[in-house]
Amino acid sequence: RWHNLGRPVANAYKYLIKNLIEHQKNGDLFFKYVKISNMHEILTTGAPGNSPESYHSYMWSNFFKHIDIDLKNTHIFDGNAADLQTECNAFEKKI
Repeated sequence: RWHNLGRPVANAYKYLIKNLIEHQKNGDLFFKYVKISNMHEILTTGAPGNSPESYHSYMWSNFFKHIDIDLKNTHIFDGNAADLQTECNAFEKKI
């Protein structure tokens, strides 16, 4: 019943989310049973999740606020976690 979307690390993603948002607006697609996982934060800025430069902020502004996903089903790796092994283990369980 659940569907998982792993975010690719590529510039093409902005076109993907634009199309997904458009399908949502047209009533063709719903995110009620979708989980989104993303490790981009550790690979790029390393900014804290509440920072405007963070990938958390990017995903909220450009994707999550435009779709009907429950935010508890969005998982973005915390590259600033005090214990990265624990963060990796927790992230893997979410996937």
